[in-house]
Parts: sequence; C-alpha cells; structure tokens
Amino acid sequence: MDRRHKKLLQLVFEAQFKKLFRAKRRLMPGVFLETMFLLRHGQLL
Repeated sequence: MDRRHKKLLQLVFEAQFKKLFRAKRRLMPGVFLETMFLLRHGQLL
C-alpha cells in the first residue's frame, strides 16, 4: 500500500477514534488509549 493511501487511512482512523473518544471517554478511556496505541504501531491495519 502506498504512503498516500496509508496516510489517508490514518487520518480516517484518527477522526473516527476522536469521535468515539468523545462519546465513550467516561466509560472506557483505557480501551481507547490501548486501541490508539495499537493503531500507532500498525497492528490493527
């Protein structure tokens, strides 16, 4: 996958998780942070 495509996916994922974070922040911050950590290291892509 080329770099532009990967960058676009990253931006989409970040936008979705920011929305999820605002909705779920009080319920499960640990899950959110863990998921973001995994995304940052490319393990969910």
